[in-house]
Amino acid sequence: PARAPSGASEARTEAPAANATTRIAHAAPQPSSDEVPAAPETNRAEAATAPERSVDVLLARLGSEDPFEVLDAADGLAARRATSAIPALAAFPIARSPEAAPSVIDALGRLAGVAQGAERSQAASKLRGWLAEEKRRGAPESVGNVLTIYEALGHTGDAASARALEAELRDPDVSRAAKTVIVASLAKLRDPASRPVLEQAKHEAAGAVIDDAFEDEVRRDLLAEIDRALGPG
Repeated sequence: PARAPSGASEARTEAPAANATTRIAHAAPQPSSDEVPAAPETNRAEAATAPERSVDVLLARLGSEDPFEVLDAADGLAARRATSAIPALAAFPIARSPEAAPSVIDALGRLAGVAQGAERSQAASKLRGWLAEEKRRGAPESVGNVLTIYEALGHTGDAASARALEAELRDPDVSRAAKTVIVASLAKLRDPASRPVLEQAKHEAAGAVIDDAFEDEVRRDLLAEIDRALGPG
């Protein structure tokens, strides 16, 4: 029988590996549009709404003995804007769970901001109650909890919370660094009634005589935050 020219044989053996890969890809059955794998964003969205991450499951996890499971549940409820979780979060004993407390506090503030009526009032009122309790309790973690409560009150959209923050801003026992957090929250609340208190705080901070370089830097940060809160004019 006739032999193929040697050149043809060499061409076949020297064909790039990429050509073989291409042939396999074309030969394999192509998935229908229904079978195409979901984009990563879709996968994440589906995971967020999976049964094991439902609001009911997350609410149940608030009662866990594992503080890290509790904080994950609180973060998840806030992310889902699950205002139905406000009563359970408000009932959480933050003094008994230092690890989970910041997430529970933050979640209650964020949910208050998207809630209405009685739900918002309940959440904001609880935050103000926690503020008084943590200042009185004076545990090692209380300072951090108080700062987190200041931040959470800024999310509530609640006028009574603005009044509570104003009282903290006037308190001479509250540090300048903490007052910077308070002012940032007042700026979020945008309550016109806060303006005189902010102006007074600015006057006091600007007139303070400070010899320590670090404290003077903190004072400048506070003044800058007050200027942002007051806005132009």
